[in-house]
Amino acid sequence: MNRVEFVGNAIFIPFFLISVGMLIDFKVFFKGWETFAVAAVMLAASIGGKYLAAVATRKTLRLTKDEGTLIFGMSSASAAATLASVMVGYNIILSETATGEPVRLLNEHVLNGSILLILISCTISSFISLASARRIAEADNEDTVSGNSREQEHVLWP
Repeated sequence: MNRVEFVGNAIFIPFFLISVGMLIDFKVFFKGWETFAVAAVMLAASIGGKYLAAVATRKTLRLTKDEGTLIFGMSSASAAATLASVMVGYNIILSETATGEPVRLLNEHVLNGSILLILISCTISSFISLASARRIAEADNEDTVSGNSREQEHVLWP
């Protein structure tokens, strides 16, 4: 398993990321605001939906605010599924234009917008997760130092 994991991490993942990076057309960013508009809509839907899900989970399970924030931070990064679904849609060619260019299911604006979504959501996720985990760790240290533990310890005797 270690050898398979090493081969995947050392060979396949870098080649996949390089191939995706080669698909990005930087000229699309400068042609207009459509790429940024697509990225903003995707970001609002992704981050907003995951935030609402984290709030609902926090209220349902009666967690603290920091624990709910940690759930949001850990779930807000959307890289693998977003990239996979956009790549499938980008590779589906519906027809061709009169000049011979392919008409794709998802165009370059969606592809570049999804790359921006991945960049922004992973950045947001790491900062929010780090901050909320630090606050949870500090609160646990304060409870154990003062001796006021929230949870009672239960020992199971076989």
